[in-house]
Formats: sequence, structure tokens, C-alpha cells
Amino acid sequence: MPARELVALDRAIERGAQWLVARQSETGAFAPVTRADACPVALTALATWSLEAPEPVVIELGPAHAASEYLVRRRQTDGGLYDPVHGLAVYTSGVAAQALRTHAARTADRELLAVANDVELYSRGRRAPESAVDAATAKTAGSGVDAARTARELLDGRRTELDEAERRALDFLARCNGKDGRGPQRLRAPDAATAGEAFGYEDLLPYVYLDVAPEQQIARRALAALQAAFTVERNPDLTQRYGPAGFPDAQGLYYYYLVAAKTLDVHRLATLDVQGARRDAARELIVRLERLQRADGSWCNVDGRWWEDEPVLTTAYAILALKHCRRLIASRGP
Repeated sequence: MPARELVALDRAIERGAQWLVARQSETGAFAPVTRADACPVALTALATWSLEAPEPVVIELGPAHAASEYLVRRRQTDGGLYDPVHGLAVYTSGVAAQALRTHAARTADRELLAVANDVELYSRGRRAPESAVDAATAKTAGSGVDAARTARELLDGRRTELDEAERRALDFLARCNGKDGRGPQRLRAPDAATAGEAFGYEDLLPYVYLDVAPEQQIARRALAALQAAFTVERNPDLTQRYGPAGFPDAQGLYYYYLVAAKTLDVHRLATLDVQGARRDAARELIVRLERLQRADGSWCNVDGRWWEDEPVLTTAYAILALKHCRRLIASRGP
């Protein structure tokens, strides 16, 4: 990427960061601007994470520390970090763990890192549905006792009594013995039996907050989905959960941009083969997001589904996506 384009990209990230930081309250939280029903804990986790990682860091240490302290105060007795009234418990805990881990690395805070690890253990130890559609399906799926549920109950009830090895063992059981007889897709080894599976809805939420390696099946599925459907004009629905036509208009657009950018970054691919055509995918995403940035530095979706008309949320998504793309472009050179 020519130097002037990299300067423009950094300026877009900086402007977005300035807008976000200005939204932080005295409590350390990044409260919603337009949607009272948006979860402030999730917004704070995503905003803080986007500002501190990946590089460049675009928030001063003081505000970042205040946000981290706000998040720690929102830990629940079951080990998660979420708002019991708003938002999704597992997803919020997942992004909060990333935010805390990032800040702990920046400050060399071992205690905070331990908190992040425990919150991550909570998010990985659950396979509970996190949408109204999935919850309705789960109610009809039976309620037999299995090792996964027993492990989750032990994690919830005896968390403070367990040492690290016991927690990790129970975490493994909680994730690897579902009622369908399969382990969670994100944990299965890359083998012939699972290589052909498509990127599914159960991948979509954890994919954003998990640390993913390119050889993992979830990363391979994400890449295959992106190669089949990449576009910057709309959200093609990489999971095909709602049909092959993708989403109409701008639904879920910024979350899709983040998933696409992370997938490129995980696989270290600035360019992408899309249905036989070579696309400069990272640059296309950068150009599109730069064009969508508003005059005040924020991003906001015109479609309010999945709370994307909340600019704190979409600005965090956009900054994370741009940073993923920046790592690819900057390493490629002029």
C-alpha cells in the first residue's frame, strides 16, 4: 500500500478512536448513544478491545484502565462477565475476556490476566443458545443429563474450590460431550471427517472473540465461506442461516466486515480468490469502511437489526476490522 494510503487508513482509525473515547463516561463505561436496550457491558468490552488491540493502540492508559475496572466490577457469581438484564452472557464474556487480556498485556497486570482467563473459561464452558430462535429450539431438544451439563454445574457451583487443572478438565468436558454426540466444531481437529463442514451460526459469535489459528477447522470454514461469497456491498450471510440470498440491504453489515477482516488476518491473506477471481480483499474493505465513516469519525448502520444503528457498537466493529486489514497491508509494503 502506498504511504499516503496508509496515512489515510491511520487517520480513519484515529478519528474513529477519538469519537469513541469521547463517549466514555466517568464510570469508565462506553454507554449507548442511540439505543437504550444496547448492553453497556458489551459495548465497553468491544470499544476497549478495539482501541487497544490489534496495533496501533489508540487510547491513553488512563481511560483504558477505567474501562477495565468497570468491566471487572461486572463479574457475576457464575464466573461470567456480563449484564444480567441486557445482552448475551456468553458473547459478552468472550469479548470482555479479550478486552481484559489486552489491557493486562499492556500493563503487565498478572491479576487482571487471571481474571481474563477465568472469564474466558466461563465463555468456553457453555454451549447455551444465545438467540430467541435457538432458545426455542433448545426447549424441544430434550433434557437428558450428560457429562457436559454435569461439568457445567460443577463449574458454576464449585468454581472457587477448584484448582486450575480441575477447572480446565471440567471445561474440556463441558465443551466436548454435547447431546448430539459431537464436540463443538471450534475444538475438532482438522481431519477428513469434518473438513467439508460449512461455516455455521454456532461459529459466528465465538469466532470474533476466540484466538483462532489458521489450521483450526473454524478458521478453514470461515475462509471457505468468504471465498464463496466475499463482497463489500452487503452482508452475504456467510453462515447461510437465513438462505442463499444473504441479508437484504445493510443488515449485519459491520459484523460481517469484522468477520471478513479477521478471516483475512488469520490466514495472512491481503488478497482472496473469490469464485475463481483474484480480489484485493483487504484494500476493498479499507476503502469501503473509509467511505462509510461519518464526518464526526464514527460509523453507524442505517439498518438497526442486531443493534447496528448504535454507533458505539459499529464504530468498535469498524476499528477492529480496519486494524486487522492494516496488519496485512502494512506488512506487504509499498
